Amino acid sequence: MKNLILIISLLLVAAATISAQDIILDANLRKETIIQIAQMLEEKYVLPEIGKKYSEHLLKLLNQNDYDSVTSGIRLAEKITSDLKEVRNDLHLRVMYSPRGVKNIREAEIKSEEEKLRDRELRLRAERKRNFGAKELRILPGNIGYFRLDAFPGEAGSETLISALSFLQHSEAIILDLRNNGGGIRK
Repeated sequence: MKNLILIISLLLVAAATISAQDIILDANLRKETIIQIAQMLEEKYVLPEIGKKYSEHLLKLLNQNDYDSVTSGIRLAEKITSDLKEVRNDLHLRVMYSPRGVKNIREAEIKSEEEKLRDRELRLRAERKRNFGAKELRILPGNIGYFRLDAFPGEAGSETLISALSFLQHSEAIILDLRNNGGGIRK
């Protein structure tokens, strides 16, 4: 996984039925899941020093047998989220169990390169339809630039951002409205 996802979805890889609402965890699956989440946080969290603290905290609790009584995927996700808040109350970070997410990941792993290319093209087309998140651009009274950005675009949207900022370059100040922006991906 190359990109940081601010909301980590707990996608338990198990021999459970995908259509089930929850999963029963054995000790090995529970341990593997916690270790993988800790590793992802350490490697990919937007603030590396905080990611390391999150990781260390989860592994400490794992070694203290804090998770031994948790046998539900949903309950494990809730407990990990709660435990992460003890380190830092990041309102964007939560762990969720998602049977559908597991299914989607497994399906993506077996796609051909041709199918992956088609999926990327479809995503790019959808981003273009949303103007790469650039929703509104104007000059307010007093030469104040206003830019509403509802999503942080990937590399494909860089020209759109450059054009928007070029339009605002002679403003006295710029209001960057991110109220409807759900976050982005760190490269």
